[in-house]
Amino acid sequence: MAAAEAFSVFRSWNRALCRSPMPFWSAPHNLLGPRCSKRLLRYNAPLPSQAVMRQHIRSSSHFAERRTSPWTGAGAWAAGNKGQRRRNHTDASESPRLGREAETNLNRLRSLMRCMPHPVVLITTCAETATPSEAERKERIPHHERAYGAIVSSFTTVTLGPPPVVSFNLRVPSRTLNGISHNQLFTVHLLKATGHGAGIADLFVKHGHPKAFELLPESEHSLDLPSVAGDASDGTAFYPLIAGKGIMGSIVCRLLPSKCVTVDDHIIMVAEVLEVSSPGSHHRGLLYSDGRYKTHGDPLEP
Repeated sequence: MAAAEAFSVFRSWNRALCRSPMPFWSAPHNLLGPRCSKRLLRYNAPLPSQAVMRQHIRSSSHFAERRTSPWTGAGAWAAGNKGQRRRNHTDASESPRLGREAETNLNRLRSLMRCMPHPVVLITTCAETATPSEAERKERIPHHERAYGAIVSSFTTVTLGPPPVVSFNLRVPSRTLNGISHNQLFTVHLLKATGHGAGIADLFVKHGHPKAFELLPESEHSLDLPSVAGDASDGTAFYPLIAGKGIMGSIVCRLLPSKCVTVDDHIIMVAEVLEVSSPGSHHRGLLYSDGRYKTHGDPLEP
C-alpha cells in the first residue's frame, strides 16, 4: 500500500516536471555564462523526498493559477477591497455634491420665504405658578422680573372650534418655552402695523428677560399680571398682559401638551383659546417680509 502511494505521488510529481524545460535537481546548463554557474550549483542535489515532491507539485503552474485567481484567496480579497475603495471614492465625491444640493435648496427656500409676509406677534408667559398662600408674596415681586416673552412669526389658527385652537413654534432652548411648559398659560399679543407695534417687536428681539419688560413704560406700554385660579394642586397661574399703542389685540391661551410636536430643534406649540381682547381690531396687523416690518398693501382684484 505504501509503495502504491509513493508511486502515485512520484507519477504526479514527474508529470509536473515534464512541463519544465529544466528539472530543479538536474545538472545546470550554463546558459548565462560562468558568473552564474555558482548560483546554479545548488540544483545539484539528490533525488527529492516525497515531501519535496508534494511541495513542487503544489508550486506548479496549475496550483499557482488557483492561488492567484481573483475569485479565491488574496485575489478575491484584493478585488473586494478594490471595489470597496471605488465605492468609498464614489461616496466621498457624492457627499459634497449632495451637500451642495441641500445648501442650494436651503438658500432658495430662504429667498422664497423672505418674500412671503408673516404675522408678527409677541408671546408672553410667567415662569411659575403659586399656591394660594404664595400668591400674595409673588405679587410683591416686580412684574418685569416674573415675565418672559418672545417674538414669533409662525402664529396661526388651527381651528375655530369650539374651542378655538391656535399654534406657533419656538426654538429649543427657550426661557419662554420653559415658562409655558411649566405654567401652561400664556398670552398672544397681536401687534399693530404702526411704528409703536414695530417698536415693541424690535424691543423684544434686541432685549431679553427682564430688560424688554422693564423698558415697556418708555414706549408708552404697561404690563399687568392677571391670574387664573386653579385647583389646589395647580395653584394660581399668572399670564403677562401688555397694553398700549402698539397692541392690536391679545389672546389668552392654555397649552395642550398632548398636541405639541417636536420637529428637530423646534417645538410646535398647540393651545386652546380662553379669552380674546381686541381693542384695536380696526387697525392692521404687523407683518414681516424681506427683512423688514411692513403693513398690508392695497387689495388686488383677481
